[in-house]
Amino acid sequence: MRAIERWLASLENDAREFREALKDPAAAQQRVREECGASDTGIVTYDDLEPYVARICDGEQNVLTTERVLMVEKTSGSTSAAKFIPYTATLRRQFLRALAPWMIDLYATYPELTEGRAFWSVSPLAQARERTRGGLPIGFDDDRDYFDSSDLDEILALPRGVTDPRAAIGDESIVFASIWNPSYLIALGDMRWPNLRVISCWTDAAASLALPRLRAMYPNVAIQPKGLLATEGVVSIPFAGKHPLAITSHFFEFIDDDGIHLAHELREGREYRVILTTGGGLTRYDLGDIVRVDGFVEATPSIEFVGRAGDVVDLCGEKLSEPFVRRALESCGVDAPVAFLAPRDDHYALFIDGDADAHAIDDALRANPHYDYCRRIGQLGPIDIVAISSAAFLASRAVKIGNVKPRALLRHFEP
Repeated sequence: MRAIERWLASLENDAREFREALKDPAAAQQRVREECGASDTGIVTYDDLEPYVARICDGEQNVLTTERVLMVEKTSGSTSAAKFIPYTATLRRQFLRALAPWMIDLYATYPELTEGRAFWSVSPLAQARERTRGGLPIGFDDDRDYFDSSDLDEILALPRGVTDPRAAIGDESIVFASIWNPSYLIALGDMRWPNLRVISCWTDAAASLALPRLRAMYPNVAIQPKGLLATEGVVSIPFAGKHPLAITSHFFEFIDDDGIHLAHELREGREYRVILTTGGGLTRYDLGDIVRVDGFVEATPSIEFVGRAGDVVDLCGEKLSEPFVRRALESCGVDAPVAFLAPRDDHYALFIDGDADAHAIDDALRANPHYDYCRRIGQLGPIDIVAISSAAFLASRAVKIGNVKPRALLRHFEP
């Protein structure tokens, strides 16, 4: 039996359980809730958990969970430059439960994928392997370690230990690519895998802006809209032509104006904010993502990503937040009546009534690991400075100078 056949066979039990769970999401969620040890504590954000995560990073165990923490994953923060998500064996197992039905469905839909190899971009390209103050690894040593299968050595295109995607340029064996934002392959435009058949990537919200360019680069390649996957957990997966909740992976709650709802209580066409409880120690964690129910698979809601809640801008996965940008500008000595960052096509611009050092600001923003990664591989270009008039800006917004509320980041601005 070939490696791809062995791997898919190893996923079948989890895929079967997922298919059954789709018929009764309430029962499936109750099982996951018991596994996670979910409680009725208040809803929390990362800022609430940061002191506990700091203790884990210092090497202390049994803080957020009684299970041993294997490593921490680094991702974009809100008020701080980065946040660290603890990973346990149970959390990895929960990720694999979501991966199984997705892969079984993918290879059933595109059987020709079994004849080639895959390229997966799971974690950002590391410049050097990092560890926390207490010696915990930051991320796994190799992307295939997230899958926990030796068969991946034959299935994945990049050899173990090779992390630079450019090592796969022109690889004729690659038939499937799993990436995050479409701009990833656009930035690595010289990849041009000649036998590529399917690309799995984000297609919702801001990611949709890059899709026309990706389709132009790969006109004969099918694009599979990726589900909603976060560092903290999996919310939905591609399955049966829709994106049902990862109902066997984590325990979900959803908030709208009417209150808190469980998965089986969601209504088609409504938008909700996602609350996540996982086996990694996150309990009733506000993920900060807004989703819309676009239908059902069996009795389980299918969702699409609408955007980030709050003051967050996310073009390519960098997730810049207003508090973080404000701190970055302050650290660079930006002092002007009006000064704010806003996206412009494939980069950010600082709109300012005054002077600023674009290079210094870009360096300060690169403390955010995903912004830094997007800059390193060319998904985002360098910051430019756009001079504006405070009086004209305030007049355009019908705001009196005495009533202005300074903002460091805007989702959209046209001068």
